[in-house]
Amino acid sequence: MLSIKKAINFGPKPFKYQSYWRKHDKFSDLLQNVWNETPHGNPMKSLCQKLKFLKGLKKLNRENFSNITNRVVLKKDQLSIVQTILQQLPFDDELIQQDRLLTPEYAELLSAEEEFYKAKSRVAWLQSGDRNTSFFHRKVSSDIARNRIVRQKNEDDEIITEYNAVKEMAVDFYKQLFTQHGITIPIGRIEQIVPCCITDEQRDILAAGVSTVEIKAALFEMKEGNAPGPDRYTVDFF
Repeated sequence: MLSIKKAINFGPKPFKYQSYWRKHDKFSDLLQNVWNETPHGNPMKSLCQKLKFLKGLKKLNRENFSNITNRVVLKKDQLSIVQTILQQLPFDDELIQQDRLLTPEYAELLSAEEEFYKAKSRVAWLQSGDRNTSFFHRKVSSDIARNRIVRQKNEDDEIITEYNAVKEMAVDFYKQLFTQHGITIPIGRIEQIVPCCITDEQRDILAAGVSTVEIKAALFEMKEGNAPGPDRYTVDFF
């Protein structure tokens, strides 16, 4: 018996900065053009506006790195054809030129593919070295299979497999879980239940503002690819 699962439309993919974009020739110019703009508002608002304008990086990704694995296969085939013919015609100038162009393009795509799957696999303990694309690909496939919820049991013990129905059940569950049901506790009662565990000096330190030095130190201590914020820019970008 042949069973074919219906494809699920998850909607448009959200923006997320990819570290391999910075290796593309157009990346620096695109970044410089946006950064030279002077949006109105305070410095933080100006920074947020510039990061928003940089969402044009999606176009760079679409034109050069979309379907990265297919691009790698296609470029490898092109290079193999040229090199095979070049073995028969080793002094052909046009073939030599094509080989010189295709070789770095293929290497760039291979590197981008490895970084793409490494980021998706979230493997932090593997050091740089031999190409590990197949390992990362297997890790991503395993994570997708483990993390995807394809069925749920409702209150009537019925198994629900329709995608939108499963999604609505999950949303309803957490809405009920985190919805307050008229329970209020006076702040004085909380102070009686939870004793004070810190000194006044420790409280002042915790309540103090965050300095620029502390922000910079925290940012530079983050590992590559970590902590994407709501704007989907990883620490690599900064």
